[in-house]
Amino acid sequence: MELSNNAADVSVEFFELDDTLINNKVGYINRKAAITNSHILKVKVTNNTTGCSVFGQIELKVTPTTSGFNQLKNIYKAENNASTDITNFSKGSNDATFNLDEKIDKVISNSSGVFNRSEYQFKYYLTSEDAAKETNEITAPYTANRYSNGTKIYLRISKGNTCEGIAEFNLFVNKLPEPLNVINPNIICLNFPNNSPVLETKNISSDTGNSIDNYKWFLNSIEIPNETNSTLIINKGGIYKVLINRYYPNEPGNEDDIETTGYKTFSVQESSIAENISIKYIDNQDEGFNNTITINVEGLGDYEYALNTNSLSDFKKGDNNLSYTFTNVPTGLNKIYIRDRNECGIVNTNEISFIYFQRHFTPNGDGVNDTWNISGIDNNFYTDVDLQIFDRFGKVLKIIDLKTENGWNGTYNGKLLPTNDYWYNAVLKDVNGNIRKQTGHFSLLRK
Repeated sequence: MELSNNAADVSVEFFELDDTLINNKVGYINRKAAITNSHILKVKVTNNTTGCSVFGQIELKVTPTTSGFNQLKNIYKAENNASTDITNFSKGSNDATFNLDEKIDKVISNSSGVFNRSEYQFKYYLTSEDAAKETNEITAPYTANRYSNGTKIYLRISKGNTCEGIAEFNLFVNKLPEPLNVINPNIICLNFPNNSPVLETKNISSDTGNSIDNYKWFLNSIEIPNETNSTLIINKGGIYKVLINRYYPNEPGNEDDIETTGYKTFSVQESSIAENISIKYIDNQDEGFNNTITINVEGLGDYEYALNTNSLSDFKKGDNNLSYTFTNVPTGLNKIYIRDRNECGIVNTNEISFIYFQRHFTPNGDGVNDTWNISGIDNNFYTDVDLQIFDRFGKVLKIIDLKTENGWNGTYNGKLLPTNDYWYNAVLKDVNGNIRKQTGHFSLLRK
């Protein structure tokens, strides 16, 4: 016995400080004593052989036991962000990281000085059996472990080899708000007919399905005032971001209240139909078919080009987004279509007339090149086509209106003219009142 220094043949008596003898040493209760964590008793140790006695005091300290502190407060933490692109969106991981060291600090601070880290050992386990047997301990650093919602944790408090108690509490994961029905338009069209912008509006949506969530919207990192709904109406491009806050009032009181935040970024690109179109073209080439059109445009779009068709399969993308050159353009009327691949629309040019002045003809009656003509004028684009043909000495051989006559057959006053070079002077007037004049020469070949 510690009280008698293990002396033999001694008797021990306990007294209250007012000398009241405690007869029932087992199960004794002093109902008048103040409720504190300690209580002092007098002790009398008597040597039964000599009859000598010594007196002392003993302090009784009350420490928690399993039945006294088995329910600790639960811990609530925000869900971890498991996003693979943390810059642009958050994504809940279904677990959280808990700092269990903080729980030990709270147990110590709430023990009124009973517990401390120097004398007591604090160990965590996932089951009550592990806590009792001290197996499969959860070791520090505790932040290296992640736990799912509702995980039960057991805290074993020991002093030396003595178990002072096992307490339990739960770990709860408060989920990040996450958009369920995301609408991201990606492209918004800003079209400028006659230099007057037509602003398209589109919706960005990040609704979580939870009516208690709060939303904040940003454009290029600047908060948009008074925009607190899950859907934002936009009319310009930029980097949009939504912050979604969700408040968890957890247990009574606000000590464990948590606000979690999710977010998503929307990149919206501005685009437009092609505008300020300019055209350069070359026709009347010696080969007759080696005509070209180069078109240049302005705009915000991603453009592709088609000749004489607006079928989607016929559009072609050039090396330069704002320019394209067509080769081997046929004679006659041609029209270019420009499509914004971002689907802001298709525009087209006015009709462009390509003509070809024959370099020779063979009026031999075989049905091939029997008359000299201008290719590409057999349409309604030209209202007048006046043609004069001369010989090498400047003599007028023929005056023709090619809108009413089918070329020159190589005769003069009913006589066949010989193989030779002849000259022409052509004046063409189109539906817009524009005049095109062309002079040149060609060969008449008799075969």
